[in-house]
Amino acid sequence: MRVFMLALLLSLFSLPLSAEETVVVADSTAPQVTNVAYYFFNTARCPSCLKIEKYSHEAIEAGFAEKMTSGELSWMMKNLDEDANAHFIDDYKLFTKSLVLVRYENGQQTKWKNCDKVWELLHDEAAFKKYVESEVATFLGS
Repeated sequence: MRVFMLALLLSLFSLPLSAEETVVVADSTAPQVTNVAYYFFNTARCPSCLKIEKYSHEAIEAGFAEKMTSGELSWMMKNLDEDANAHFIDDYKLFTKSLVLVRYENGQQTKWKNCDKVWELLHDEAAFKKYVESEVATFLGS
């Protein structure tokens, strides 16, 4: 009986794929591209800082849900008061809380953009979110 079950299992795994089934093989020469929207903050957080975080995150989630689901875009928050994150201050020339878009290809950073108008648009939620969506769309398209 064991021999019969083993033979049956082996035959099931050796069946050819049907016409509808497709095997997708990743092109190893294509660069692996990921984009990250970083929100940089400090431990002491004021209402304005919290609002920038909230509006940015909401704009990105609403405007780019598919890209976030696919992994093409992700949202990350980094506390600049933590030693491991201090290098970002120099990397992106930060002087305050910021939204920074970063592209990585094959694990190497290839480009970045500081969305520097977030403070300027802070008191107009609709304009703020429109700005963030536009900046992200432009960044992803380039």
